[in-house]
Amino acid sequence: EDGAGEEETEGDEEDRAHQQWNDVQRDLAAALAEVLGEPAPLADVEVSFMRAVRGDGDDEETARWLGGMNERSMVPFFAAGQIVSTLQQVTMASLVRVAAGASVAVSTTAALRDTDAAFGLLERGLADLGEV
Repeated sequence: EDGAGEEETEGDEEDRAHQQWNDVQRDLAAALAEVLGEPAPLADVEVSFMRAVRGDGDDEETARWLGGMNERSMVPFFAAGQIVSTLQQVTMASLVRVAAGASVAVSTTAALRDTDAAFGLLERGLADLGEV
């Protein structure tokens, strides 16, 4: 089956969008971990974490990684989560403006203003993470 003729549902689109944001967060956390000299996060943190919490399977890599977590090793996750959340909120504000009929010029100007404000707050909030 090649999937031809199958319609994508709204739920499928939401799942795909959620997975894309998760991928961005995972990749960003890995990059931040590398910069901080911390171990790279697991390929699928959510699945690995939930498996470990439930006690499903025998995932030595997950157990070893979770056992080595400390305040500093969590910094990439915290930072990546905040950055991705900020991007999601700025994106949502832009989509709401467009849906409300704002012109491209108005939407662009407002999006730039929102982005500057949001990332200014984020920068101040994350400023001392390198010192953890």
